[in-house]
Amino acid sequence: MEKDKPRSGVSGVCWVIRTDKWNCNIGIDGKSKYLGTFSNLDEAVLARYKAELELGRELYIGYSPAHKYLIKHKLLDGVN
Repeated sequence: MEKDKPRSGVSGVCWVIRTDKWNCNIGIDGKSKYLGTFSNLDEAVLARYKAELELGRELYIGYSPAHKYLIKHKLLDGVN
């Protein structure tokens, strides 16, 4: 693993060296669903969080790394 590789700290959000962008995925029924590619980490984490909500994972939200990231960076205003 490279030392300078950016890390999101959020499950399903990873840096792709080849594209210099953040990829976002979420697991559904044992399969990975692609949520998009983003230039900005905040946008990728927000996409992951919205997917968690859409899948009805509200009980998980308190433990969600995406939720914790958005709170820490004050990005949850108006997100449902």
